[in-house]
Amino acid sequence: MSGLNVVLLMTSGCLSHSGRSAETSQSSQLSNSPFLWLLAVFDLPHHFLAPPSVVNIVKFGEGSNNQTNRDNHFEAANLSVVVVVVVVIVVVVVEVVVVVVVAAAAIVVVLVVVLVVVVEVVVVVVVVVVVVVVVVVVVVVVKWRRGLVLVMVVQ
Repeated sequence: MSGLNVVLLMTSGCLSHSGRSAETSQSSQLSNSPFLWLLAVFDLPHHFLAPPSVVNIVKFGEGSNNQTNRDNHFEAANLSVVVVVVVVIVVVVVEVVVVVVVAAAAIVVVLVVVLVVVVEVVVVVVVVVVVVVVVVVVVVVVKWRRGLVLVMVVQ
């Protein structure tokens, strides 16, 4: 049983059977009832999109109100379609934004990894060059000093 039927059964049970005027006055009291708004959670499109006063008066088979009730029902249905379309569009836009952000984050991560690798390679090359230069300088200095020592001994 849908929420609309539950609301209709409740209101038909609570309303006076004596006539239309009592029905209308109690209908306005019921439209402010927190219990009806609680029931509306179970039937969002029919109850939230059509105000409680419309739902309370809806009794199919009461003659002149029948066309108005149908119009209200179709208006609520059309509004619910619009709400669903808007929600779908918002969800799709949010998903696209999330995909773009994740892709950008992935690109940043790849760039950082590449940068780290390049920095590591540069550091290794610099260390190797420094070590080679130090070794060459030490060898040259040692040989040069030996040469000086030999030259001084010979003289």
